[in-house]
Amino acid sequence: MQIRAVVTGCPHSGTRYMAKVLAEARIPVLHETLINCSQALLRPNYFDIQAEVSWFAPGWFHKFPDDIMILHQVRDPIEVMNSLIARCVLQPSKSVNTYWLYEVSKSLGFQHIYDMSMPARAMLFWYHWNKIIENFGLPGNRYYHRYRIEYFSFSVTRAASYVLAWFPQCFDRFLLHMAMNKVPRDFPRVTDEKLVSITWSMLPDKVRGLAERYGYSD
Repeated sequence: MQIRAVVTGCPHSGTRYMAKVLAEARIPVLHETLINCSQALLRPNYFDIQAEVSWFAPGWFHKFPDDIMILHQVRDPIEVMNSLIARCVLQPSKSVNTYWLYEVSKSLGFQHIYDMSMPARAMLFWYHWNKIIENFGLPGNRYYHRYRIEYFSFSVTRAASYVLAWFPQCFDRFLLHMAMNKVPRDFPRVTDEKLVSITWSMLPDKVRGLAERYGYSD
């Protein structure tokens, strides 16, 4: 059975939180199990899995069928960019995952960012990764929904409207409410750790423009 949807976004944009909330609300989802640096298993041998939550998905879009939902999760871009730097996500030699990301950047045509300074690399990675998700999700009749994780996590009403649209057969408002009360909302904030490398004033015009279109500003 093919999964119904993929929740994806940049690394460190709160996908782990989303996976926990959906799982606690008894939506059959997995987190970076079906789609990771090794595989994209869209027809798993698991009973009734509805979705996979994975930032790895854009590297496998070439294998995706036309009818899979793309749920594009975004988070405060300054937080994401600084977290990418602090957690060494854009250093190819750091881990298997970071090397995979470097190789994927080649196939997707933005490997030039790895020749840049780390702040420039993080800013442009954020831009390209989100544009790839957006450009894949929007054309044709594919169901695509972009949402801000901050709006989802702090409004049960808004979250309920989203989850009802995504997973109507599994939706239970009470279970979702309980899940949102149980799962901590405190995403790690790099700005609180005084590890800031990027501020709004540093963003190139095209990066700032995309961030503003997603609803963020300084």
